[in-house]
Amino acid sequence: QFLVMADRKTDVVSLPWVPPPPPETTKQKFVRKVKENPFVPLGLLGTVAALTYGLASFKRGHVQMSQYMMRVRVLAQGATVGAILIGVGVTAMKTSQKTIKPN
Repeated sequence: QFLVMADRKTDVVSLPWVPPPPPETTKQKFVRKVKENPFVPLGLLGTVAALTYGLASFKRGHVQMSQYMMRVRVLAQGATVGAILIGVGVTAMKTSQKTIKPN
């Protein structure tokens, strides 16, 4: 409940001061970002998995598998970049829809 005080001369309504919310912690920001765009962490995991397996194959001398996993890594990186771009686009559209108010 707010105590609304109006100035009789100008009819300006002043509300009591409300403190801003506390700043977001790093963990809270990470969780929020993962919820907003869950495909980026999945792409990251896929990229790291392909890279790790490809390097292990190279070390063991399995050249064909190593080459294949490097190609998979490139595809995973591309998918991750695509997920980032789609996330940016969706966020931009949400922001523009909030700023445009119907009359």
